Amino acid sequence: FKMAAVAEPGAEATTAEEEDDAAVQEQKRVAQELYTEALARAERKRAIRKENLEAEGNRPDEAFFRKLDSSVKKNTALVKKLRVNVVEAQQKTLLADVAKCNLTKYIPEVIASIAVLPKTKKVDIPTVIAVCSLLHQRYANFAQPLSEALCAGLELPTDEEKETIQAFRTTLRLYTELIIAGVFPVENVVNLVRVLANIVEKDTKHALLSVITSFCKHCGPETAGILSRKQTLQAERFGLSIAPEQVLPKEARAKIVSLLEKYFEGLSQHLLKSHKALQKQQRNDEVTIQLKGELTTQRQENSDQLQKTTEKLLTSTTVLADLLGKDMPELPEERQDELSKMSIDISNPFKDAEYDASKELWEDGETRIFYESITDLRSRLPQVLFDVKDDKTQKAATSADADAAEGGAASAD
Repeated sequence: FKMAAVAEPGAEATTAEEEDDAAVQEQKRVAQELYTEALARAERKRAIRKENLEAEGNRPDEAFFRKLDSSVKKNTALVKKLRVNVVEAQQKTLLADVAKCNLTKYIPEVIASIAVLPKTKKVDIPTVIAVCSLLHQRYANFAQPLSEALCAGLELPTDEEKETIQAFRTTLRLYTELIIAGVFPVENVVNLVRVLANIVEKDTKHALLSVITSFCKHCGPETAGILSRKQTLQAERFGLSIAPEQVLPKEARAKIVSLLEKYFEGLSQHLLKSHKALQKQQRNDEVTIQLKGELTTQRQENSDQLQKTTEKLLTSTTVLADLLGKDMPELPEERQDELSKMSIDISNPFKDAEYDASKELWEDGETRIFYESITDLRSRLPQVLFDVKDDKTQKAATSADADAAEGGAASAD
């Protein structure tokens, strides 16, 4: 026979400690990689911004443009490509084509193509920024008309269609990234603040939550100096230094931070309201099930929809709270003693309830109909199932009984 191996004392504890150390080292490695990528990305943005800010005094002269390709075929093809094919995989090709072509006469068409890019489903913002930077560094009449064209797309959506909100979200990010990159002057931040203020004021249903989340994620560090709580905790834990470059004036940053925090406060109140409504709906559903045994199809669908909406709102609020470094609002849960009050005494469902003549006996119309509208089974089932005689038979039986009674009385006399 074989003897089972006996683990030495402390061996399991040592293995657990080694696994924990390995997990920590893996987390540190991932954090270090993300930190390195963030530094490289910040350095690229800093270099592009420097080139764009210095573009005004370094643009090429007319002799330079005469050496470029001015053919209609080549330039119109490039304009069409800029309208639909601005993706990361095509960045080097697009930049090479822009560098070879003399687009002096085609700037309005180029601007029109870039302005409609947010409406396309696939567009890479860093690639658009790279293309716009090259155009800005060469053509003095590019940036201002592009700013005006994009501003036209920054009006709040009039509907909640997914495509409309996606286009608005992309336009806002592109406009902000162009300010950060130095293509648009920093004074254009007034347009950015105006858009954010409109969102905070008018988006009470938080249909544009994805717009704010995208803005915080991609533009928050440079425009508002905000870092996600996850980034901050990782930096503190592993001794990493994260200091986003500030490109906007202090007053503008403070205004943006204030607007984002105000939006988050409104979102938190929305979540609390939805959470309370869901709890109330669930309580009412429990009572209805105890009374009737089941819910109507419509009521079940309404409950499911409310739960789905609340869960989605909770997830989105959690994401925004992390991006802003804010605490999540507390969602109160009903205590067990409060839930026990909702139980029903079958023998007396109105036990301990005070009489109020102003209130209806039933909680809704369905409950009232259930108890008051009692179906007459005799009208639904065959008469042979009931021991009931018709009127003629009933009268004959009554007459016979009377005659028998009289005969008995005469005999007695």
